[in-house]
Amino acid sequence: HHVEHVKHAEGCVAAIAEVQRRLRSTGEDPAAAGRVMREGWRAGEDAARGRGGAWLAYRRGGVEALEALSGDIAVTGPGRGSAAL
Repeated sequence: HHVEHVKHAEGCVAAIAEVQRRLRSTGEDPAAAGRVMREGWRAGEDAARGRGGAWLAYRRGGVEALEALSGDIAVTGPGRGSAAL
C-alpha cells in the first residue's frame, strides 16, 4: 500500500501544478478553471478503476486536491485564491 500512498500524493501535486499552468497561460477565473480540471480528473478516475490501485490512487489524489482547492477559492474568493497559486 506504500506505492498507493505515494501515487496519491503525486496525483495531488500533479493536479495542482496543472491548474497553475492553466491559470498562468489563460488568465482564466480560478473557480472556473478548477471546475473544468476537476471534471477532467474525475473522468480519469472513472477510467482508472480497471487499471490498478496505484493508478486509481493517483487519479483520486488529483480529484481530492482539486476539490480542496475549490473549497479554498470559495472561502477566500477568486482574487485571493489565485494569488496563492
